[in-house]
Amino acid sequence: PGASVYLNGGSISTGVTELQIGRHNLLVRSFGYEDWRGAITIAEKQTTKVEAELKEAVFTLSDLRVSRRIFNPGNPGKLGTTRVNFDVNSWGNGEFVVSQAGGGIVYSRPLTGFTTWEQSLEWDGRDSVGRVLPDGEYTARIEASGLKEQEMKSLMTTLTIDSTAVISYRSVLSGVSGL
Repeated sequence: PGASVYLNGGSISTGVTELQIGRHNLLVRSFGYEDWRGAITIAEKQTTKVEAELKEAVFTLSDLRVSRRIFNPGNPGKLGTTRVNFDVNSWGNGEFVVSQAGGGIVYSRPLTGFTTWEQSLEWDGRDSVGRVLPDGEYTARIEASGLKEQEMKSLMTTLTIDSTAVISYRSVLSGVSGL
């Protein structure tokens, strides 16, 4: 129940679906379960029944990416932050930790209740008590585990705070010739 069904890369609803005669690729996925993939062949004037049994997935943490590797917390609003994105495949919890060059933790934030594949958070270059951190390179780490597994998974990247990096908003008309 609640699984998403994809036929040849496009989403379809569960139940009866009319298809062209021939071979089709099928993907069935649901958060917390391994993807089920199969190929089906549709014959003329016949009903083809497909049953997919999904197995619980072992927790994985993957694809850590950031919107800005170098940023200035002094820039206004969202321009003074970086967005951190990562993927999980099952229910779990974790923590976002930022360390300075010597290894000391300057910021941490719990990540609770993973309920979907794509996770994201924003960091504004401040320490745990809200002070802007000095210019330099920092290590950002996601540590997480599944609800049923005790093994902690970890992904890391580097971020640089640079108070000389100025990012500003651009007017919608700034790129129009003749203005």
